[in-house]
Amino acid sequence: MILEERPDMAQAFVEAAWNAQERKHPYNPKSAGVTTLIGCLLKAYYQRTGQLLEAPDTQSMLTLLLGTNGHAVLGKAGDEEDVPISWAMYSAEDDRFEKEMEITGYVDFMDGGVPCELKTTSMAPGKISDTYVEQLAAYCWMLGVNAGRLYVVHNTGFKKAVRCYTFGFTNDELAAWGTELIRRLTKLVESVEDWDRSPFTAEYWEDILRPEHHEWQCKYCGAKGTLCPGGPGRDAHWFEAAKRLGT
Repeated sequence: MILEERPDMAQAFVEAAWNAQERKHPYNPKSAGVTTLIGCLLKAYYQRTGQLLEAPDTQSMLTLLLGTNGHAVLGKAGDEEDVPISWAMYSAEDDRFEKEMEITGYVDFMDGGVPCELKTTSMAPGKISDTYVEQLAAYCWMLGVNAGRLYVVHNTGFKKAVRCYTFGFTNDELAAWGTELIRRLTKLVESVEDWDRSPFTAEYWEDILRPEHHEWQCKYCGAKGTLCPGGPGRDAHWFEAAKRLGT
């Protein structure tokens, strides 16, 4: 018997599974997903202008693939899974309504009309990320509902736990958050349009977009140290609930 470990074939296996995934959203320069808008806008700008061609490493691909598979199974607990939603701003020109800007997203699953978001994390039970709450709030705003539910699977070594948090956002909270998401989308769209007209505008937009992130996101960013030095971000708790959960 001949036994040989083939790391090259293992990596090719993961890459093939990654490349076989269905890409849900074709690129639209005036559209952005919720996850883009709650992330680093400068990183999104670098990606959209072709300055950052960041490919996930094997470990990141495997982590995301396993998470996606887990979501696909656990999402079946609801009435409807992987639900596409969007918010769009329209402009009237020549008696025709044309889509001007759009925010898109996919709710992990709906349960009795309640949007449910499912997250997997290595953080200890009882702690969640601000972005989890921000993403759920965005979906509630886009759907026009106040109630949302967050399921967090804590995978810390051999110990695993699931926590469920129910949220009741106020109309004022959702209106303010919707306005903030539109502000971020507008900045991203304008910056890329300026780059297309003249790359010499890059320095101007880098200064404007650099604070548009949570500081911890720099740790996982491929632009840090090459295109961007990183640094303090907004790090603001948009929702008191996220602050209470120790994020």
